[in-house]
Amino acid sequence: MEHLQAWAGTAPLLVALLVVIYLPGLIVLRLAEVRRNLSLGFAPAVTCGLAGVGGIALDLMGVPWNLGTFFAITLAACALVLAYRLVLQRSRQPRLPIGGEVAGSRWTARQRAVVVAALAVAVLFHWVPVLIVVDPYFPASLSDPMFHYNGINAVMNTGNASMFGAMDWNYGLRVLDVTYPSVWHALAALIASPAAVVEVAHVLSYLVIPVIFLVGMACLGAEVFPRRRLMTVLTPLAAAGFVAFPDYMTVG
Repeated sequence: MEHLQAWAGTAPLLVALLVVIYLPGLIVLRLAEVRRNLSLGFAPAVTCGLAGVGGIALDLMGVPWNLGTFFAITLAACALVLAYRLVLQRSRQPRLPIGGEVAGSRWTARQRAVVVAALAVAVLFHWVPVLIVVDPYFPASLSDPMFHYNGINAVMNTGNASMFGAMDWNYGLRVLDVTYPSVWHALAALIASPAAVVEVAHVLSYLVIPVIFLVGMACLGAEVFPRRRLMTVLTPLAAAGFVAFPDYMTVG
């Protein structure tokens, strides 16, 4: 229980990481006229796609990776989406939201509140064991977390978030360039500072990933059972019982 106060101090990092992971993808998908539920479920994946492609493009252009350049990448993606919409508009074809219309009545404020409450319960079910046991400011003693701490530090120091070179620093003396997926490190580096690498890594791994997983499951329940609102509530609650993913994989 002594770690709860320490975790409370990471709340600003949690909010910042959720904004960075959800907002760019959500903006792009909504501009593309993707339905709201699908946009919410796919937003983190689209953000990761922007970070992955953007990191490679920025490295090829010799431009460092930071919040400003990631914002520019997001604006470029929005411009492409708007250009695509303009082409469709000139074709004068009937347009429906991507994913189609969902039959049934609109969600009421009370129904939305119930879903949010169910998500909160499911997220806490994943969070509480971690909050009690793990110190957010103490580095994990395993070898794999050390690699990823250093990966975040490498992106911050080099400004390179490309999968074709971001992790070069982690391998010391080498003959060939290292190819390693660096999206996680790139997104963490947007929020981290030299003195806050460990806590950003822990918040992203232990707190943000369960949120992404459970929100995605709620969206899945709404898509699979569009006429049964109760399933949108029950899906994240059921998913919360399978703690092997993502908790066991991230906490180890």
